[in-house]
Amino acid sequence: MNEALEMEIISKAEAATATPFVVDSPEKAAWVVGKIAALDAKEKIITDQSKAMIADIENDRKYLMFRFGAQLEGWAAENLERGKKSVKLLTGTLGFRKSGGRFKVVDEDAALGWATEHLPESVKIVQTVSSERLRQSFLSTGELPAGCDFTPEENKFYVS
Repeated sequence: MNEALEMEIISKAEAATATPFVVDSPEKAAWVVGKIAALDAKEKIITDQSKAMIADIENDRKYLMFRFGAQLEGWAAENLERGKKSVKLLTGTLGFRKSGGRFKVVDEDAALGWATEHLPESVKIVQTVSSERLRQSFLSTGELPAGCDFTPEENKFYVS
């Protein structure tokens, strides 16, 4: 049965009897938890389906760019108006923009070795704090270190 229809039936039944639905038995609790579980399952299915659909769209876009990207670029370059960087079409825009060069360290160890030898001022010494040691100190002494926070254990309600 459709959940919306079922909820409407419950609402009408409650209104007719003037007795609201109350969780007062294992069966009623199980019914509500079952409804929540069904919604969780429905959400997962929709999420998975949407991820698959988005992946299909991305693959289609990649294919079209692989198949026609160079042709579109060439056509756009030939059809640019003087001084313009883009060609507007009814369905979108083809254009060119400059991108700055990028510098990226791809091998940290090799770069560090080179920098140590050739450019020592570029080498940084980084200090970090061991959060695990701070936690152990707090648990053994009860003193909360500056810059730290502690959330005590608590019982959290959940439905799964």
